[in-house]
Amino acid sequence: MRPNIPNQKKAYDALNRRLVNYVAQVQSIYDRIASQVAIAIDGVGYDGSAEFLFGDYPELKQTINGIMTSYAAQMNNLIYAGTTNEWKESNIMQDLLARKVLRAYDFEKGGDKYNRYFQPNSDALKAFQNRVDKGLSVSQKVWYQSQALKKELEHTISTAIERGQSAVVLSKRISKYLLDYPSLKADYTEKFGKAATCANCQYASIRLARTEINMAYRKAEQTRWQQFDFILGYEIKLSKRHPAPDICDDLLGIYPKDFVFLGWHPNCMCYVVPIVMSDEEYYGSPSIQKSAMISRTPKNFNDWVRNNRSRIGQAKTLPYFLKDNRKYWHLSVEDAA
Repeated sequence: MRPNIPNQKKAYDALNRRLVNYVAQVQSIYDRIASQVAIAIDGVGYDGSAEFLFGDYPELKQTINGIMTSYAAQMNNLIYAGTTNEWKESNIMQDLLARKVLRAYDFEKGGDKYNRYFQPNSDALKAFQNRVDKGLSVSQKVWYQSQALKKELEHTISTAIERGQSAVVLSKRISKYLLDYPSLKADYTEKFGKAATCANCQYASIRLARTEINMAYRKAEQTRWQQFDFILGYEIKLSKRHPAPDICDDLLGIYPKDFVFLGWHPNCMCYVVPIVMSDEEYYGSPSIQKSAMISRTPKNFNDWVRNNRSRIGQAKTLPYFLKDNRKYWHLSVEDAA
């Protein structure tokens, strides 16, 4: 008989509620930026008749650079605090899992063997927070976003400002455009007769923060599960919040415990349920335990890889679920050609 385990669906529902709060914090950062920028440009004499450029106002440019430095610091602090907190939240859940399973096995408390099930893996958290992805650390990604934000603010100010407008009203219009990128592009094009060349920075910031924090919870979970000898594998399931069919639907199923799953895509809401040994398997012989282990990826995963061989082989960068699990798909560029 397999032990009862904590409700993973509820745990991931709670995670998704916390992620909504982190997104709100990013939006608050952008609202503060809009207010600071509106106050900074008040009185510079810009009337909106031509495109606005910070470079035309040296003193203002210096002020804006300071605001961008503050933006980067706030984003870095949010992501660092969020990843640290979600690592802790995940560990709380894994401690509960370990206690419930070991209690079902009548495992004696105390001692090194018991305590090894309760490692916080602080070094793994630091490694996750300091990792380099596509040549960039998180702080470097945030810095690049701050430079893109300056460009978007120039487009936003060009579009939003009107003669005699107060800083309060301008702040609200800047916030509106930063939140509603399609409207910014459309209104900029209508006003200046050419396409906007800026990026959708608020969306990019939300995506970066949410993805990093979401992955931190999952990475902590995966790290613990690989240390738990009573876990045979896990099942990836769809969240009820899942908005529309996509790759998540294609790749559902039961995976080996060392298949690293941090999400199928940015903002992935799939949840994962561990498959634990029965007490007979846990106390059984090594051969019994080995035969119970899930050692292969599901057929739908293998089919997906086979059907996307060409795309995978030609890709300049791979998603985490491929990059972290090469042993399970054995695909080289030559094979895919």
